[in-house]
Amino acid sequence: MGFHTGAWTVLLVDLSHWFGLDLQTLGTFMTLACVASVPVQLAGGWLSDHFGRRPLLFLGLVGMGLTLTLLTVARSDVVAFSVFALMGLFGGILDLGVNSIGSDYESHYDVPVMTQLHAGFSGGAIGGALFVALGMGGLGWDFRIVYGIDAVLLTAFGVLALLLPLSGRVTKPDGKLRGGFAELRKLSVVLPASLLLALYFFSDSAIENFSSLYLRDLLKGGVVVSAVGVAGFYFASFVGRLCGSAIIGRHGEALLVRIAGLGMFAGIILIVTGGSPVVAAAGLLLFGLSEAPVAPVGFSLAGRATSDRAGLAMAVVSAISFGAYSLSPLAFGVIASGSSYQVAFSTLAGTALLIFFFGFSRKAGLSGAAPVFSSRRK
Repeated sequence: MGFHTGAWTVLLVDLSHWFGLDLQTLGTFMTLACVASVPVQLAGGWLSDHFGRRPLLFLGLVGMGLTLTLLTVARSDVVAFSVFALMGLFGGILDLGVNSIGSDYESHYDVPVMTQLHAGFSGGAIGGALFVALGMGGLGWDFRIVYGIDAVLLTAFGVLALLLPLSGRVTKPDGKLRGGFAELRKLSVVLPASLLLALYFFSDSAIENFSSLYLRDLLKGGVVVSAVGVAGFYFASFVGRLCGSAIIGRHGEALLVRIAGLGMFAGIILIVTGGSPVVAAAGLLLFGLSEAPVAPVGFSLAGRATSDRAGLAMAVVSAISFGAYSLSPLAFGVIASGSSYQVAFSTLAGTALLIFFFGFSRKAGLSGAAPVFSSRRK
């Protein structure tokens, strides 16, 4: 999944040029795609709680792989929208499955692993971005060749998901599913986690979807510069998540979230005021380093809030997160088209500060100096 995301981020420029999409249309397509995936994610939460996580992994991976093959079929607005819609749908299903497995593992073994799991994602994204640099910059491949290889890998791992054993436990709720709205009301305990993740994904979506366009189109960096910049962003995320795990172990989640918010704010300032690909890339590195631990903290927070509906809880926070993730491209595209990239990126400074202040909330459920996992064992 990480490998695909790294490649997809770099190739969004080529994809938008291939279909002739301007910034506003590109943002609209991504937003509508993500919104369409929200009810599917909620259904996936029910499926996950009753039949396990494996079906989500299979559907997500194979669905994404088959969707990429549409790029070789036709070149039209219908195909463009279909690609974005289906990638958002199947990507959401896969994301839900992976985070549910991480929550199961934490609950079963009483150890925090979500940051390490997300660090693995960042490591794969580094590989995907550098693979694009090698294939297109070094070997002169057409971008569709990269997508084709990506499709084969995704489909192959989807088949493997049916065969390999899953670590941790599969959460099975007792009894039959009772009134859906009553169940969702019980899951109001995950609202703090949902807020943190919404702030994170709003920022992450803008950076993930538009940083490559910013580096290549506005600042005139080539495909290699763009790919290396994106790879650097994911490398910083990889390091940030490993460091975040160490900070949680020593000082807890609250301090980590505060540090993340301040670092994200400083990164945005560099991106907006830099004026060159090098300074903007440095801002991306700082932003990626700082924001990286926020998502695993949010998903871990949601997993701790409920036990017998882990899959549905993850579905709820994922649906809210995808709502923020989907709103971001539309808002960013409209602002960038009406003013500039710099003004659009400046809006992310506000979300960074909100994340910083979230770290001071006593009601959020964030662990302090004594992490909750350690205290459970006592």
